[in-house]
Amino acid sequence: MKLSKLGERFSKWARDEKRGRDRQTKDLNSRMLELCDADISEVVLAEMTDIKLQMNLEADMEELFWEQRARVNWLHMGDRNTTFFHRWASFRRKKNRIKGLMDENGCWVSEPEGISKVATDYFKELFTVQGTSSGGRLDSLIMRCIPREINDRLVRDFEAAEVLEAVKSIAPLKASGKDGYPAIFFQKYLHIVGEEMTKYCLQVLNGQRNMEEVNYTNIVLILKVNSPKSMKEFHPISLCNVVYKIISKVIVNRFRLVLHYCIDDSQGAFVPGRQITDNIIVAYEILHSMKKRRGGLNKSFALKLDMSKAYDRVE
Repeated sequence: MKLSKLGERFSKWARDEKRGRDRQTKDLNSRMLELCDADISEVVLAEMTDIKLQMNLEADMEELFWEQRARVNWLHMGDRNTTFFHRWASFRRKKNRIKGLMDENGCWVSEPEGISKVATDYFKELFTVQGTSSGGRLDSLIMRCIPREINDRLVRDFEAAEVLEAVKSIAPLKASGKDGYPAIFFQKYLHIVGEEMTKYCLQVLNGQRNMEEVNYTNIVLILKVNSPKSMKEFHPISLCNVVYKIISKVIVNRFRLVLHYCIDDSQGAFVPGRQITDNIIVAYEILHSMKKRRGGLNKSFALKLDMSKAYDRVE
């Protein structure tokens, strides 16, 4: 609630600041033109120098604004160019506009309300359990691999130090969630919001509070192909609130202590020090050797499983 009210004030402040900067830039340009037409003197030159410094400052602010909108990470160490950022942001907006989609019946939908319904129905189906059977009968087949002393460390109560470590490890300017706050807000003003935020996170982590207040996520669609026609040709990215990210990060950091006990050496992805491309290369070599084999008693075959929901859920 506090962050929501603060966000409303931030939005109003940002609009007022933008209008004020635009007006100031216009006034500085007008005054500079007047001075250029005036007789040269020390006073005029001094004022022109002062105005030029102010104009440079305004240009830096404008560049930062468009850089954050463009989100071009690979230009952090490159040349600075406000025009480029402006064009890139405009290009992204034009490219990302969805003009129409195929619904589940193969009909083309172009009205905004229809497009919204197609996307909503798709994600409702995607995030709904399809009535799977209980996997309890498989528990006996899973070997216990975590020592008792390590398990005791896993189930102990969470502490404030773990929350603060998670806050500092989150990328500061990644896209914000529904509340509109980037991680840098919590990192920079930790001395103000840190105590209350840490208290809330610990209450959720230790089972004393429900996290419904922050469990809201914006889903952004990333193009898999040029000119997508259906929802399956988009890759969904979830933009979570920072508090939600902090809670998740704390849990992940604790699980990292035991990953090497649970994950087999053949697992190639999502483990530090391993690359998913390693398994791709191995699979390619296996198929290559199968193709080269001409005959003999030892026959081989390959089975390809298309797990379309591998990055969402597997039922």
